[in-house]
Amino acid sequence: MILSAPWIVPITTPAIADGFIQIKGSGINYLGPQPLPATVETVQVLDRAIILPGLINAHTHLELSHLQGEWQQPRDLPEWLLRVVALQQQLSQTELEQLTVEAVQRGVEQSLQAGVTTVGDISRLCHLTRPLLTNGPLRVVSFGEVIGIGRRRHLIDDRLRIAADTRYNSPHLITGLSPHAPYSVEENGFKKVIYHAREHDLPVCTHLAETIEEIQFLQTGLGRFREMLETLGIWDERIPIPGITPIRWLCQMGLLGPDCLVAHGNYVDHEEIDLLCATGTSVAYCPRTHQHFQHEPYPLAELLGGGVNICLGTDSLASSPSLSILEEMINLHEQHPELPPELILQLGTINGARALGLAQQIGSLEPGKTADLAIFQLPDDEEFDTPADALLSGQCRLHQLYVAGEKIR
Repeated sequence: MILSAPWIVPITTPAIADGFIQIKGSGINYLGPQPLPATVETVQVLDRAIILPGLINAHTHLELSHLQGEWQQPRDLPEWLLRVVALQQQLSQTELEQLTVEAVQRGVEQSLQAGVTTVGDISRLCHLTRPLLTNGPLRVVSFGEVIGIGRRRHLIDDRLRIAADTRYNSPHLITGLSPHAPYSVEENGFKKVIYHAREHDLPVCTHLAETIEEIQFLQTGLGRFREMLETLGIWDERIPIPGITPIRWLCQMGLLGPDCLVAHGNYVDHEEIDLLCATGTSVAYCPRTHQHFQHEPYPLAELLGGGVNICLGTDSLASSPSLSILEEMINLHEQHPELPPELILQLGTINGARALGLAQQIGSLEPGKTADLAIFQLPDDEEFDTPADALLSGQCRLHQLYVAGEKIR
């Protein structure tokens, strides 16, 4: 199959005007400004279209998709977490499982409708979500969530066993691990997850440096997260308090590295940025969730300037209006008009692939890579200088979507 469009955006090389791309099987065989010579294939011409790699949502929670529009503005993250727990406690096990299945299906559909072909999905109920995702069409790195602190520290081993179950691995699904966060996993729990991940070559994602309250809890054992643990009946005096910031703490434990994705990283200093860069750790920025929780301005320029691989996520529909990475990029462009549009596109494609350990396979359009393509339609009544300008204008709509060479939309 050969496609032709006014613009092809490979991401890692300059955009190609009036370009051609050939797909053979599940992969990209050719792309360039001229069709392949001596080919008998019919060219499918896409008028007023932009072809780019499938978009990558590096951090989301598909199983929380049923919470869209559920609540008013939370006071802070601990209040939000308590609301989630309270809602789940109101449900029977059967009701929770059914709601989870429906939420994942909704999340998958919303992702595909937005041109997203790959997600880094955090899943507490991964024994339910992975069977739904293993056969596609969405490409998923499924980070099984591990939680255990205070009076629930004894649950770590059982939760790690469930999270690390690789039986559903497939061409569409890779198993990863997610020690949830410093306020929900103690040092011994983190170390168990790290050891297992490294021993079995599994990627890791953790929520880190997300809030001021998290930093306060790690440094002093006090504040809103302690109050949350007390409310839940989890707090006990045996919880170790490291007395340092989250990034430094995980660096001490050896968690940071090229196989580690930090979700959020909203509050970091220059030394911590150097640690992230030196260890090759990626960071997933969720612009609209950042705004939802009214955090201080994100240190984007500092992280980019420090050489950290920054990618984009939506977080869940409980804190973001959609699962669209294009809408996250548009939001980022509005916040940071000084950033080159082409760089913003990288954050939602190749940088996400690097963060998820998939850069040899997806994230850019190159011969030999998998044919995950998002094709957007240009508006009829407006011209743009570059395809990046068009995409970030908010006026383009998804036209076609391919995953592994198969047309999904």
